[in-house]
Amino acid sequence: MEVNSDDVIVLIDGKPVAMETQTTKDEAEQIIHSEDNSIDIEEVYPPDNLKTKKVLQNAESLVNSGLREALQRASRAIIANPSCSLSPCQRKVYVDMDGVIVDFDAYMQAHGISADIVKRKPGAYFDMTPLPGALDAVKELITLGFDVWIATKPPTGVPHAYSDKVKWILKYLPELEKKIIITHDKGTLGDSYDFLCDDRPHKANCEAFKGTLVRFTDGYHWPEAMEYFRHVARTGASITVAHD
Repeated sequence: MEVNSDDVIVLIDGKPVAMETQTTKDEAEQIIHSEDNSIDIEEVYPPDNLKTKKVLQNAESLVNSGLREALQRASRAIIANPSCSLSPCQRKVYVDMDGVIVDFDAYMQAHGISADIVKRKPGAYFDMTPLPGALDAVKELITLGFDVWIATKPPTGVPHAYSDKVKWILKYLPELEKKIIITHDKGTLGDSYDFLCDDRPHKANCEAFKGTLVRFTDGYHWPEAMEYFRHVARTGASITVAHD
């Protein structure tokens, strides 16, 4: 669902609800009651101005205006997942490597070689530099209490790439030495209340991930993602950050 800069969210029976047209609270109540007479409007943000687009299902927490505005500025969509009362330490965040914490593109450009050659070059993955702010972000996720794991897809049939990726984590994020997953299918990871940060959601079966897929694409990166995760840690809200 697209969320525009002037959109608002209404809390109805504990669910954030989006309306199709600009209405007053009374008009919104009539719209809602036409579908279900048993529910009441509990909160409206902002009051007397409801301009939203669809009903968001299966969520208990209202998306607070600060996070909503930040996501709107980033031109993201908000999709509701089942909310979760688990503490952050019980919720896993799977973090991709290339393009999320590792600067694959900078290495490729610096050496003037193609991505395919980089993937097969011994030592290439180990020699790559961290993306700016990425290591601090991962460490903050741990500080917030999330159970952070690395989830990276290796180039097929290149054994040394596996070890190079592991050595990179041991060098830059040794606290995750026992939390490294190398897989071609990220859709098998996690549960509905977990998170996957990935810059290539169309690869490695990421779209089948059962939890919240945080897409590191089109300029969305750690500054925006950390605002989201701080909100999750603070409120327990569970929403998916996605593109239109």
